[in-house]
Order: sequence, then C-alpha cells, then structure tokens
Amino acid sequence: MSNEVIAALIGASVGVTIAIVQAVLGYLERKRSRRDANLFQAFQYFDGGTQRRNIGIAIIEGLWQEAPHLQGLFVPLLANQAIYLLTASEQSEARHEQDNLRRIMGLVTAPAGRAAGFAGHYQELLRAIEEKKAGRARAGVSVDAKTLDEWAGRLTARRG
Repeated sequence: MSNEVIAALIGASVGVTIAIVQAVLGYLERKRSRRDANLFQAFQYFDGGTQRRNIGIAIIEGLWQEAPHLQGLFVPLLANQAIYLLTASEQSEARHEQDNLRRIMGLVTAPAGRAAGFAGHYQELLRAIEEKKAGRARAGVSVDAKTLDEWAGRLTARRG
C-alpha cells in the first residue's frame, strides 16, 4: 500500500471517529435535556390532589439518582409536601396519601441525597414530625410512632 493510501485511510478513520464522538455527545446532551425537562415537569403535579402528587413523586423517584444536580430543586418541594401531609391533609386514613408520604420521606432522607443547604427545610419537617408525635397537628395522614421516630432520627442526622 502506498503512503498516500495509508494517509487517506487514517484521515478517513479520524473523520469517522470525530463524527461518532460528536453524535454520541449530541445524543447524551439531548438525553440530559429530556431528563431535565421531565424533572421540571414534575412541579406541575404538586399543585393539588393525591393522584397528581403521586405522579410527581413517581417522576422524581424515577430520575432522582440520574440527576443529582437537580435534587436541590426538589428537596424544598418534597419537604413542604411532607409537612402538608403530616399536619394538614384531611385524608388521615387514606392509604394512598400514607404511601405518598412514605415515598417523599424516603427521598428527602435518602443518604445519597444532598444535605448541604437544606437545614432549614429539614428543621421545619422535623418540627412537623414533632407536632404529629405530640398530637398537636390539626390534621394529617396517620403515621405510627415508630415511623415518625425513624424519620426524625434521619432528619436530625441530615441537619448535621
């Protein structure tokens, strides 16, 4: 093979490699954009109603580990939802709301979640748990004392 043929083959393979790398990077960026859009869409599901809350939680659960850079947007939202469910929900025995609360607390107290900057949110959520334990919450879903103690312990550890 002549040097010209070898040079042409090398040039072509470099060009193909660059095109492949560009295509992969474009794909990854589009995938990230779609994922981020789905996470932002989750906000609309927290504007009322048990089933809408369920959908929002499911979206966040599905992408929680995939988008840790966005967890900071969701901790305040989820903490507020948990406070509402603990202290104000009129569906005290509704199993679907109890499950929504359990799932929210699983996310908010997850060891992999980001704790920095959320001490105030954790404190307010801990205060709601204490109100619930003391029987001072005017409403809220039913949660057994053992679970409340477990959540309080995790939140206390998160506040550092």
